[in-house]
Parts: sequence; structure tokens; C-alpha cells
Amino acid sequence: MRILIIVLIISANFCFSQNADSGSLRYFEGTYNALKKEAQRLKQPYILLFGASWCAPCKVLKNEVLSQPQIVHFTNSHYLIKYVDLESFEGLEINNEQKVFQLPTMRFFNQYGKKVEDVVGLIDENLMYKKLRINCGIPIGRVYLPSDNDTIIEE
Repeated sequence: MRILIIVLIISANFCFSQNADSGSLRYFEGTYNALKKEAQRLKQPYILLFGASWCAPCKVLKNEVLSQPQIVHFTNSHYLIKYVDLESFEGLEINNEQKVFQLPTMRFFNQYGKKVEDVVGLIDENLMYKKLRINCGIPIGRVYLPSDNDTIIEE
């Protein structure tokens, strides 16, 4: 009986540790063509995130901005996203079609593969969240909502 309880506790801990990783952005691992087909099948917009290992702003965007919990949750719920490494053969092939000239670039597409917008360069998490909402068709009521704790600094 004790062994059964221990086994249950260990398996429960294992399950929770597996779910702890669900707080990260889920990048599409298939090919670019598979991404387009999957987006159409799911009727879901998608994003191509262009970057390279030598690009410092790309690393900040990927590791700091796109790792914010609200951005991770929203992106995983509303988009398919594929990281395109311009140092890889597939990345070069995709860029031959997409013609990205500056890194990082996030190219937003609707579910049918029509380009909606490019977000070029490093942006903060507030603007990123706004872009994610707008480009999947969810309107932004007000970007800034004042609170009682606001202070006005006059120069």
C-alpha cells in the first residue's frame, strides 16, 4: 500500500513538472508549407519570426518579450508561430520568398496566408501585446487605463 502511494506521488509530481513547461511559447516545428496548411485547416493566423543567433535584439525579443506570461498565453491561444533562423537552409529558402531585410522581423499573416503586417525591430511587451491582438482581429478598447496610483510628473 505504501509503495502504491509513493508511486502515485511520484507520478503526480512528474505530471506537474511536465505542465510547468506549458508556460513557454509553442513554436511550430514543421516546414513552412506545413505551417500554411495547418493555419488554413485550423482557421488560425500565423506569425513568422525571423532571427539569427548573432542578432542581439532577436535574442531579447525571443527570450524576454515573447516569454512574458500574457504574451505566451495569448500567442499560444490565437496564433501559430514559427521561428525562422536565417542561418539555416530552410530559413534562407523562406527568406527568398518573404524578402526580410532587417532583424528581428515578425511577419503576421491571416489564416489564408495573406500578409497583414510586419513588426520590425525590438519592441516592448505592451506594444507586442497590442500588435498580437490587432493582427488577429481583436480590437483594442484602450491601450492605457489610468489608475488611482498614477502620479503626474511635471518638468
